[in-house]
Amino acid sequence: MRRILVVLVIACLLAGCICQPSESPPGSEPLQSPESSQITQPQELQEMEESEDTLEAEDIRETEDTRESEDRIEPENIPATEWKTSTPEEQGLNPDSLSEIYNYLEKDGRINSFLIVKNGYLVVEEYYNGYDKNSQHNTYSCTKSVMSALIGIAIDNEHIKSVDENVLDFFPEYEFKYTDERKKEITIEHLLTMTSGLRFGELQIPYTSEGNPFIQMINSEDWIQFVLDNPVIHTRGTTFDYSSGSSHVLSAILQKATGTDSLSYAVKYLFGPLGISEADIFWEKDPQGIYVGGSWLHMRPRDMAKFGLLYLNKGKWNGNQIISRKWVEKSTRSLVHVEDYADYGYQWWVESKTMYFAEGYRGQFICVLKDLNMVVVLTADLPESDVSEVFSDLIGYIRAAGN
Repeated sequence: MRRILVVLVIACLLAGCICQPSESPPGSEPLQSPESSQITQPQELQEMEESEDTLEAEDIRETEDTRESEDRIEPENIPATEWKTSTPEEQGLNPDSLSEIYNYLEKDGRINSFLIVKNGYLVVEEYYNGYDKNSQHNTYSCTKSVMSALIGIAIDNEHIKSVDENVLDFFPEYEFKYTDERKKEITIEHLLTMTSGLRFGELQIPYTSEGNPFIQMINSEDWIQFVLDNPVIHTRGTTFDYSSGSSHVLSAILQKATGTDSLSYAVKYLFGPLGISEADIFWEKDPQGIYVGGSWLHMRPRDMAKFGLLYLNKGKWNGNQIISRKWVEKSTRSLVHVEDYADYGYQWWVESKTMYFAEGYRGQFICVLKDLNMVVVLTADLPESDVSEVFSDLIGYIRAAGN
């Protein structure tokens, strides 16, 4: 089977971590790998459960007046099916800094695609190593951010009541090990923020080891059983533990709540409205036929950019609110502090108030730069040790070009 054949090659795909760069160009802020998957979060997340900020279904649904406000992109610039293009200079980018980017990409030789969307226009589109605009790329852990969007849409559509729903309630047919009150209190929000308290430790054991929980999960007969059989070893909502298993459980919950599979739901409510054809998507499944919630969604770079632009524009596309603005804002702000790394929201990495990104193994990125009104897409085949350096360098050059 394809999934089994590629397991060892992509074993690290869901770690989502980037190693510390040796140096970066002026204006970039290098990211560092978290040394442990168990990182204590700030007090604001510990108090989230009792806060009025917790997203109930009625809390994220918006009035038409709200939906019409605060657009970041002019409606006429949103692509219907095909992108509208412009020159970088017409959108205010410095050509000298862009030349540095092109030289960097050609010299590196491991980048497969690089796109910049500015003010809604596709202004840079470069492909290398035999790839072109129709090539599908494995987005790896960028899939997690798409899964977060689908959960938000399901709440908008009242298929899921709120992020406070208990996870085990969706799986009455299962008997899980170590089922105590702490496990029964795990919510969808805990899965979204990777703070369920379940033992996983995905970043603590090498992916080359059979003892790595991700490897164990994908080699198990039932991935949901494997994830939720784990005991709770931390107080829920207090410890960040990167878990591809949590993201996969979200996909199973979506399927249970909507009565359809995650891909069909995405095509109807997310990809279809963005003009993304099902033929241009490939998404792998687990043994039970559940689409993998944390990885293995293959997309074209142009379509990855559409997803990023949707978030930059606060969930609105061609006058339609695809995802509620409040869900986008909540998902992409710091909810969990991760030491020496970008913080975490709802399946998005949050570098600052102006920059957040989806990241996949070996250098797949969908990066939103709010202050520059820009989306950057990168697909690559980088060794893990080089991902952070390349990403930080490119962001530095991009900021220099945009300022």
